Amino acid sequence: MKDPVDSVACLPKIDGHHALFGALAELRERAAVLPVDLVEGPTVWMVTRYAEAKQALAHPHLVKDYRSVADRAGGFGQERYRDDVWALLGRHAVNSDGADHRRFRKVYAPFLSATKVGRWRPQIESIVDAMLERLSRAESPDVLRDFAEPLTATVACRVLGIDDELADLMSGYAKRVVGGGDPAEVSSAAAEWAQLLAELVLAKRRAGDELLLSAMLERYSAGEWQLSEVVANLQATLIAGLTTSSTLIASAVALIGANGGTRAEALGDPATVSRLIEETLRFRPPVVDSTWRFARHDVPLGDAVIPAGSIVLVSIAAADHDPDAFDDPGAWCPNRSARPAGHLSFGHGEHFCVGAALARLEATVALPALYERFPDLRPRQEFHELRWTSAIVEQRPLAVPVSLGPL
Repeated sequence: MKDPVDSVACLPKIDGHHALFGALAELRERAAVLPVDLVEGPTVWMVTRYAEAKQALAHPHLVKDYRSVADRAGGFGQERYRDDVWALLGRHAVNSDGADHRRFRKVYAPFLSATKVGRWRPQIESIVDAMLERLSRAESPDVLRDFAEPLTATVACRVLGIDDELADLMSGYAKRVVGGGDPAEVSSAAAEWAQLLAELVLAKRRAGDELLLSAMLERYSAGEWQLSEVVANLQATLIAGLTTSSTLIASAVALIGANGGTRAEALGDPATVSRLIEETLRFRPPVVDSTWRFARHDVPLGDAVIPAGSIVLVSIAAADHDPDAFDDPGAWCPNRSARPAGHLSFGHGEHFCVGAALARLEATVALPALYERFPDLRPRQEFHELRWTSAIVEQRPLAVPVSLGPL
């Protein structure tokens, strides 16, 4: 491999799985850590290989809160960039560090930790049944639009304590905010959504229950959180809980369709389901690049030194396809043996995805139920023909149309 790099690379907007991973492979071949110009974005330092990515995700001087970094390259907070909302959307668990991050994160643990998440399984099973009915009634079935998105939106609302009737509305806002659109339009949608959520929060204070939003409000009432932090954490939770989990489920369906040997009979075995889910997360991570990080000091990483103030993106997709970490990484192998380290699709370190256990549980329940109900389900498009959103951080299919019956 060619290290170190002596010029700035360019990563254009790309539509299509093969084109994206081909471009990332070129960057990974060039260097483990290199400066990259993003189209409609700033120049960033991108981390492309598995070992360096794992280090970067846990590095104490690569921080999430841009406000804590002096002389920010790219002018975050002044210039606006495509998909910068992850850094600018108030103060929440995703864009905070240290004590602030722990202050937010500890509220989630009783609801979403690996040891606690099983309490949601009966409700997820009931929601899956309802969404299978919804899919069965669709005139032109789309497993993303008619099953995965409403499923994950409803689950997120249940966990938070938001009425099911608002699930589709929450999903719509989440997709508008992280779809990679014009920053001005995204800001307008985020502000409109925040106002709606603030009104919901004020009404919720009078309801009282033992769900996640109420736990956030307890911290607000105790003076530990600000109201704006409750709203920002709600937005971050809904975005992370809706769009990424639905992409996982829909991607698995598309990949199963492209690999006819893994169908309902294979999905009946829990170990097989688990391996399939983990391989789907590795092969097509919903979060293509980590959310924005900023170098608080000069950071030696690989054969490069990231200058203080730089914007840093860890390319999860490139790292999860690193041939030094995975055999035949460009192949989707649903029976791939687990590695000691595993993929980085849920991150690593203190920012490891707090909803990872819930996302896995949703997919574990949804996929076998889907193929039990529709054993002849097949995608109407090949996986490589799917079109994807062009956001920097999170990418999802625009549609995954399916046929539910036999040929």
